[in-house]
Amino acid sequence: MELVNLHPLGCSWHWSVSGISIAMIMLALILFGKSFGLSSTYRTLCTISGAGKTSPFFRFDWKAQLWNLYFASGIIAGGFLAKHFLSAGQTIVINPETQSFLFELGLIDQTGVNRQYPLLPPILFNPELTELPRAIFLITIGGLLSGFGSRYAGGCTSGHFISGLSNLQIPSLITLIFFMLGGILSTNFLLPFLLACL
Repeated sequence: MELVNLHPLGCSWHWSVSGISIAMIMLALILFGKSFGLSSTYRTLCTISGAGKTSPFFRFDWKAQLWNLYFASGIIAGGFLAKHFLSAGQTIVINPETQSFLFELGLIDQTGVNRQYPLLPPILFNPELTELPRAIFLITIGGLLSGFGSRYAGGCTSGHFISGLSNLQIPSLITLIFFMLGGILSTNFLLPFLLACL
């Protein structure tokens, strides 16, 4: 099947399109008394899979959260449509300073960013590399910590950044401050340490 580009302007979309769309979605959620967050989707999926048999955390009426699964599915479908039908086909280029930082960490080689997948360091996302066990270890541990952190904080970045701040929730603002601090410290200190040890 050949994908046909239906982008009307032949160029990338302005950032305001996403901003306005998110604002409209948040307004609709507030009007219907819903709160948005993607990490809660995983909880719903675990509950559907029967995780409530082993943990009380997963014992809740998942059917009441079914709309969130539809929402998450829409995000995936929207990304596919935007990529293959509404994109002008430009390659995303990482900032040169970021490229230098990734090179210092050993995540990209001297040829620069992988042109096919510029946002994914080849050393972590190339299954043919001998470093695959290291990549699996880092991604697995990172995923577990992200999942634990988002549940411990009562929501993920989308739930706090988008939904929490839209509702003017002070706990979300506090959580986001620590999200940002944790990201900065992890990127500049923890990640280089882990890569040096593995």
